Amino acid sequence: MITLIKTILIFFLHMYAFLSFGSILCSILKIKTFSFFKVTISGFFIYFAFFEIIALPLILAKEPLSTLSVIWIIVCILCCVVATWFYHQQWFSVFKHFGKQSIHNINVWCVLLVVIIAGQLVMVVCNQNVTSDSAYYIGMVTTAVHTNTMKIFSPYTGQIEKVFEVRYIFSTYPMHNAVIAQLSGLHPLIQTRTIMSGIVILLVNGLYYLIGKKLFKGNIERAIFFTVAMLCIDLSMHSIYTNAAFLFYRTYEGKAIIGNVFMSMILYCVISLYQKPDDRLIWWDVFFVSASCISISSTGMFLVPFALAAGLFPLFLHLRSFGIFKKTVVVILPVCIYFMMCFLCSKGIVALPAI
Repeated sequence: MITLIKTILIFFLHMYAFLSFGSILCSILKIKTFSFFKVTISGFFIYFAFFEIIALPLILAKEPLSTLSVIWIIVCILCCVVATWFYHQQWFSVFKHFGKQSIHNINVWCVLLVVIIAGQLVMVVCNQNVTSDSAYYIGMVTTAVHTNTMKIFSPYTGQIEKVFEVRYIFSTYPMHNAVIAQLSGLHPLIQTRTIMSGIVILLVNGLYYLIGKKLFKGNIERAIFFTVAMLCIDLSMHSIYTNAAFLFYRTYEGKAIIGNVFMSMILYCVISLYQKPDDRLIWWDVFFVSASCISISSTGMFLVPFALAAGLFPLFLHLRSFGIFKKTVVVILPVCIYFMMCFLCSKGIVALPAI
């Protein structure tokens, strides 16, 4: 029972941290309109962008996991305190308005959506599917927690690595799970396969809903219908090589997050920019998507910049605005920098000794 309570608490603390990071960005940009869904989702990318900046130097410096845990919990506490202090009234106001609106607008689609999302949560939490990648995504977290190290021991053999694995060194997502497991006392398996899987499901559904609202000009019922339709499409995909297969069977893996959360966010941002090209918040969202993708998985280093270019370059051609081109280059720059670092390491130009 204690483990269950801690699991639920840590789940909501994650969401609270995302909301706080997103709220601070809105405060800096002086954004007046506020959406819990949107701000929390934006906060997810900001959260992992900053985690990458803090975690990667500590990993390369061979610092113990406990050092990262202390630094990150201080950052999160400061962020949450600042966001709560300046934004608590607006949070309460929006939550109160959302509650009244939900009561007045509740219908069969709302009930269906809640049931489907709950079903997905049960599905991914109870999923016992094990793949070869589990040795990395779970083994690396467990090894880090029990040895108080970061990526020095191989999760496959338990032996000390002579050099850091270039393919995985820039992906700090497993170390994030290790940090949370170490701080909370929860088993790494629970943090990785239960808590993060549930968060991914909520984020994906939230993004489907936001995309639906953009496509149907704010119509809530049509947005809900769109979300339900997208979930039905995902459930109908049987091939193991689709984003839906990763979403439901390998939810906790970095590739699943890139293929579902990041790709959906890019689609949402591109649609938003086509409707309002000068939206500062959306451009910052795109920037943090680019800056955080490598933290989740090295797959993002290749997929995200091409997806952003495919969506934003036609916008530049459509508007014939050099400003759009300049912004596109700037927002893609973070992931390009990580790509160059990875390329230099893979070619042996830059050495990354682990001992």
